[in-house]
Amino acid sequence: MSAGGQVKDLLSSLKTESQLAICWNFQMMPSIKIFRLFPPTVLCMLITACHLAPKLGIETSGKKVIVHVETLADYPTKVDRIIIFKESDPDEKVFEASSDHGQIWRIELHAGKNDLSALRKAGTYKMLVPRTGSFVMLPSELYRVSVCYAGRCNSAPFRVK
Repeated sequence: MSAGGQVKDLLSSLKTESQLAICWNFQMMPSIKIFRLFPPTVLCMLITACHLAPKLGIETSGKKVIVHVETLADYPTKVDRIIIFKESDPDEKVFEASSDHGQIWRIELHAGKNDLSALRKAGTYKMLVPRTGSFVMLPSELYRVSVCYAGRCNSAPFRVK
C-alpha cells in the first residue's frame, strides 16, 4: 500500500473531528520542522493514541479513598462521565455524573455521605444519580468506579473504610 493510501486509511479511522483536523493540518503543512523528524502518518497515530480511556489509580489514605485520574501527576484529565456502582450489582448505580467539557484531578470518597464536591474538578458536572445531591457509601460494600472520555472507559474496584 502506498504512503498516501496509509494516510487515507488512518484519517478515515479517526474518531473525532478534532483528531481529523489536527491530522489534516499536519498533512497540509509539510514545511514544519517536526516533519523532518516524524512523518505526518506517525504524528497522526500518536495523536490517535492519546485519545484512550482515562487512566486511573486507587489510593487508600486513612479513611479516604482517592481515585486518581490526573495526568503526569499534576494535570486534570478530560472525563465526560463518572459512574460508581456496587460490584455485586452493576445495574445499581450509586453515583453518576456527566460533563461536556469537564476535567478531573481526582475523586475523594469516604464511608458515609458523599456528594459532588468529592470531585476535584475543573468545569461543571451534572449529577445524574442520585437526584438528591448526596450518596452514601458503606464500608462493607465493594464498589467499582468507571471513568469515561469519548466513549472509552476504564474502571477499578475499591472499598471505603
